[in-house]
Amino acid sequence: MAIEEEDVEEGADAAEAKPRLNLDIAVASPSACQRHVTVTIPREDIDRYLENAYSELVGSASVPGFRAGRAPRKLVETRYRKEVAEQVKNSLLMDSMSQINEDQKLAAISEPDFDVTAVEVPDEGPMTFEFDLEVRPDFDLPNWRGLKIESM
Repeated sequence: MAIEEEDVEEGADAAEAKPRLNLDIAVASPSACQRHVTVTIPREDIDRYLENAYSELVGSASVPGFRAGRAPRKLVETRYRKEVAEQVKNSLLMDSMSQINEDQKLAAISEPDFDVTAVEVPDEGPMTFEFDLEVRPDFDLPNWRGLKIESM
């Protein structure tokens, strides 16, 4: 049982060791229950994710004319560009959404409304995406302490 607990702790430490994204987040409030969120992921973070994805892929990539894992990195990048871009896009979206949830403390009552297929990893520059989110309304509670109730 102790071995399993150590494995779980090591997995948690690995997840915590992952560097945070340097997100630029703009939250607009069109109404009391809606938030329009615009997220910009800087190029440095995109490049870091691409580097990690290609590093993992190079060791097992199958390219004609080369043994598995022995193909030059440039060939692997050219051959698997679309697949890696899709994988990196999904990873960036998931990580940025969890970081937004932690940082912004949005009390969401619905799933974010955005089209994942419309988001693409650009060849140059930052990646930007927008979504709408339905949240619990913010309002101040009146001072109710000390009120007396009269019975009829």
